Amino acid sequence: MINMNKRHMWKTALTLLILLPHAYADEPTCNLHVTIPGQQTDFILQKCENIGTFSLGGLYNGSWEPLTYRYPDSWPGTFITLYVDGTAFTTSKQPRDGIPLDEYAAQKPEKTNNSATTLWLVPGEITLTQTLTLKNTTVYITLTANNTDNKPHTTAFRIHYDTMLGANDGAPIYVPTEGLLTTEKEIQITSTPVEYWKAYNRPESPTIVAGGFLDKKRGATTPQSIVVADWKKSKNTAWDYAVTPGHPITGDSALILYYSKKTLQPGKDNTITAAYGSQDPLVAEKPAEGKPSLLVTYLAVDNANNTYCSGANATVYVDVLNAGAPTDANVTLTINSPNRTYYNNTMPVTIQTDQVRTLRYTFTIPENATYDIVSATVRVSVAEARVNKTYQGAFIVGGTVCPQPVEIPVTSLALILLFTLILLFVLLVLAVILGFIPGGEVSVEKTKKGNRVHIRILNGTRKPITNCVLTDPLPHGAEVNVPTLNVRRTESQLEIEIGTLHPGQTAILEYTIKGADVIPKARLKFDQGEIESKNQ
Repeated sequence: MINMNKRHMWKTALTLLILLPHAYADEPTCNLHVTIPGQQTDFILQKCENIGTFSLGGLYNGSWEPLTYRYPDSWPGTFITLYVDGTAFTTSKQPRDGIPLDEYAAQKPEKTNNSATTLWLVPGEITLTQTLTLKNTTVYITLTANNTDNKPHTTAFRIHYDTMLGANDGAPIYVPTEGLLTTEKEIQITSTPVEYWKAYNRPESPTIVAGGFLDKKRGATTPQSIVVADWKKSKNTAWDYAVTPGHPITGDSALILYYSKKTLQPGKDNTITAAYGSQDPLVAEKPAEGKPSLLVTYLAVDNANNTYCSGANATVYVDVLNAGAPTDANVTLTINSPNRTYYNNTMPVTIQTDQVRTLRYTFTIPENATYDIVSATVRVSVAEARVNKTYQGAFIVGGTVCPQPVEIPVTSLALILLFTLILLFVLLVLAVILGFIPGGEVSVEKTKKGNRVHIRILNGTRKPITNCVLTDPLPHGAEVNVPTLNVRRTESQLEIEIGTLHPGQTAILEYTIKGADVIPKARLKFDQGEIESKNQ
C-alpha cells in the first residue's frame, strides 16, 4: 500500500531506478510487465490491489523514461472508470464518488504476445474487459462493456492519466486549438476539432514528448471531452470533475478522457480505444540566438462532415508555434480552388518564446457556391522567417448534400398551387403526427458516375438511429481519393463513424475511384439494425 502523502519519496526512488538497466529479473510478483524487443514503449499492470491500474514508459536515446508517474512500477493514480446507470466503478485507489472494482475482478491481468487483458464482472450483469496492446511507439487501451443482462443499461468510460515525462511530474500539455496548457482546462471535442494531444518534459527544447491520438484514423475512439487537470485535485474522483480556471497543473499534471454515454440493449457491447505513447516534439531544434522559429502545428475546420453549403459560416483553426525569440508575425489564410478564391485574410499576432497561438478565421460561403473541392493554405511571415503549410484533406463547398434553391413564378396560378401544396403538406404532417400513415425507412443509396462515387444515407423513420457506422468495401487494386475528412481507410474498405441520424437527416460520403468498373455494396450498421446499399 502506498501512502498518498509520501508520494515525493517515490520520486526520489524513481530517480535512482531510471539509472538502472531496463531489466526486471526481480520484478515484484504484483506487477505484470509487458515489453517487446524492438518496441519503443512498454507498460506495467498491477495484479494484487487496484487491479488493472498501470504505468507507461518510452525509449528515448537508448534510455527508458516515464510517460506516467511511478514507472517502472504500476501506479493506482492512472486508472479507468466504467459508468453504469449512474454508478461509477473504478480502479482508482480511494474514489470519493465511485465503487472500487477489485471485488469484481474475474481475471487478473494476463499477458498474450504484445497484449495484456483484465476482466471484471460488474453489478447489472455487465462484463468489463480492459486490454492494453503495444504497437511500436504507442500503447492502445481498449475498454469493452458487454451487457449480459436481459434489460438495457447505460454505460460510458473515463480514463485518467497521471502524466509524468522523465523527471517532470508537472508536464505541460499541448492541445491543438488551445495551445500549450499550464493551467486546468476542459475541452469539448464535439465542438472543437482536436485529433491528438502532447505532453512535454519541458516547454523549451523538450527531450521527452508523449501524447495520445483522439481520432479513428489512428485507431482511437474520439472522446466527448478531455480535461487537463491538477492530479492532486483529480486523483480521488471516479467520474465528475470540475476544473478551476487558472489553477496551475505544473506541480502535478493529469489528463482525463471522457467518452459518450451509450445505452446497451441485451447482448450488445460498448467499446472504446485510447492511444498513448512516445511522440515527436512539435519542433525539433532551437533557432539561432535571438531569432524566431515559427511552425504551423495544426490546421482544422469546425465541421466534422467537412462539407459547407451556400451561405454557411465556416471556421478554420490555425495553431502557430514559436520556438525562438519573441516576434510579431503576420499569418495569412487563403481558401481557394482552381476555379475561385473563397477567402483571403491576414491576422497580425505576437508570439512569445515556446508559445502556441491559436487563430480562428471565420467566413461565409458565397450564396452562389456550387460543388467545389477547396484547399486551405497558411503563410506565416516575419522579417527573419517564413513557413507555409497546406491543409491536408480538402473540404467541399456546395454539392449534392446541400439543398438547391427553387424559384417559383409569382403569378396567380402559382399562388393557388403554392397554397394547395402548403395545405397538403400541413395535412400530411398532421397525419404522420397522429399516426394515420406509417413511418418510412432507413435507406442507403450508392451511385457511380464516371470516377465519382456518391453514397447517401437517409433516416426516413420517425425516430433517431444511433451509433451509425458506414463501411464501403474497395475493389482490389483500385485507386481511391477521399476528400471527405474523418474517413478511416484500409486496403480493403472505407469506414466513417456517423453517430446519430435524426428523422429526415442525411449523411454523405463522396470519393473518386479508378480501376474499378463494378462497385460492391456499402453497409450501414446502427443500434437498431443494419442494411446494405442500393447501387445504381
